[in-house]
Amino acid sequence: MRDIAHSDNLNDNTARYKRDLVTSDEPNSSIWIAGSAVAGDPAADGAAGVRAGRVAVELPPRRARPRAQPVGDQPSDPRAGTAVRRQAWISALPFFTSTVLIPALADFKRRHPATTLRIEATHQYADFNSSQVDVAIRYGREHSTGLKFEPLVEVTGLPVCAPALIKSGLRDLADLSRQVLIHLTSQPRAWPAWLNEAGIAELTPRGHLWLDSVPAMLEAAEQGLGVTLAMAPLIKARPGFGRKLVAPFDVAARHTETIYLVSRTEQARDRRIGALRRWIIDAVGRAR
Repeated sequence: MRDIAHSDNLNDNTARYKRDLVTSDEPNSSIWIAGSAVAGDPAADGAAGVRAGRVAVELPPRRARPRAQPVGDQPSDPRAGTAVRRQAWISALPFFTSTVLIPALADFKRRHPATTLRIEATHQYADFNSSQVDVAIRYGREHSTGLKFEPLVEVTGLPVCAPALIKSGLRDLADLSRQVLIHLTSQPRAWPAWLNEAGIAELTPRGHLWLDSVPAMLEAAEQGLGVTLAMAPLIKARPGFGRKLVAPFDVAARHTETIYLVSRTEQARDRRIGALRRWIIDAVGRAR
């Protein structure tokens, strides 16, 4: 089978959060808000949709960062008699966004009903110098000064596939030679490193499928298109794991990666950042 390259972002179920959540699955996202409306603005009541392909999220020009206001302790507008709506910006890995943050959105809105949450789901590192991002969730430690790194969770690669592949004979590591390996384009060394650690570095699979987002990889695996590497233990929190997506081998990789919560050191005592931190840490605890 020839190698296949694919770059479409597959659908997710985030439409119901369109008023208070803006996500971008890649630097150029497949998620868009009709009419260039901002999440949390009445103009965002228009239809929201997800389409295949790579298009940009349409947002208004970024304004200068307002003075930080504590999330969950918002001042009131005496003219309107209601709380002033504030914004919180998070840059996170796409898989972390879909598996950890989105299931916890209802909890965020209970804690901070007057805050609009914007999530940028991307593999790119957030530029804290020029962007409005408040916190980021990233693999490893960036070489950057002025940033605080807090470990959130250690993860490792776990092969996963559709149950149909196991029924068709995928039971041992050597059986991977008859399968298609599904890769993430931004992590081309993930499968070679896993195969090497498993002692089968010379294995040649039947083919390769390259996708540009983790949600797309997992969707392809659920459709029976091949075997991919998922992020354990967080993958267990994905809806349908154990039913639509299973681990064919009881092989635990020794190598782990740490996912960090990144923020500006100058905002270490900022109550707004502290509230985001507590919510994210609680969400990770529920997903593990």
